[in-house]
Amino acid sequence: MNAFGAKLVYGTGLLLLAAVAVMPHHKTRMETVAAAVPTLTAEDRLAQAIHDRIAVEATAERDDAALRKLRAEEHGLRRLAFESDAKASREHLINALADSLSAAMLTRATIAAGGQRTEALDRAETVVRKLTAAINDEVRSLAT
Repeated sequence: MNAFGAKLVYGTGLLLLAAVAVMPHHKTRMETVAAAVPTLTAEDRLAQAIHDRIAVEATAERDDAALRKLRAEEHGLRRLAFESDAKASREHLINALADSLSAAMLTRATIAAGGQRTEALDRAETVVRKLTAAINDEVRSLAT
């Protein structure tokens, strides 16, 4: 094969490769499956209500209407959660509060990464401390 033939084969190969690369592809249609949205149990909602109340308490300087509403919601959810099997519900609540504590600790670490002592960091530490106390209260209640 001479130089012209080699260049012709090489050029034709490059042209064919470029043509294949830019050809439209048939898009395969993938069926979407609706994933089941997990519903929150009463214990999960109670843990969220406790976290919300503690977060509002950390920022509120007085007993305002929002805080009273959160306390009433927490009381109602507590009655709902513990009406059937109190021990299992309390164990589930402790796990849900532990998840909430993990999220609060992550928030505190994110705020602390700034390096300065701020009011937001003090609030985050208060939330972590009070969530830890809430977990301890539930564990003590489980033991009795």
